[in-house]
Amino acid sequence: MQVLIAQRCSRTMSTATSTTDEHRDPRISVTDIRGIVSQSEISLPCLFQNVSERGFLLLWSGTTKLGNHINVELKLSSGSIFCVAKVMWISDDVMGCRILEISDCCGLRLKLFIEEHYAKIAHRENARIDYRVSTVSR
Repeated sequence: MQVLIAQRCSRTMSTATSTTDEHRDPRISVTDIRGIVSQSEISLPCLFQNVSERGFLLLWSGTTKLGNHINVELKLSSGSIFCVAKVMWISDDVMGCRILEISDCCGLRLKLFIEEHYAKIAHRENARIDYRVSTVSR
């Protein structure tokens, strides 16, 4: 399956990180991002719970083992993101994964998705502040 990822995203970069840096990456909660997890010859749909530039948390009905490498496709409105990830922990149908390989183009698409998410939050917060200021100054 890694060959499949390589065909879709020809130039890959490593995102290896130390364990102390893993949890410093901001994660965004998502509820509407679907994707596909592939392992060996099996591909099953998944639902992402949170996403960061270094990994993600997802719901998946398949079975895998801790430390396995899986192929993941995140289906965003701006296009799909393909990567190879390592299963870091598993609990029932939920697993936490760290991105091991992602192409430059997919890495940029993921980064832009996260930045857009934070921009929307900032815009909503500014709109709330503007509303509060306008109602207080009346």
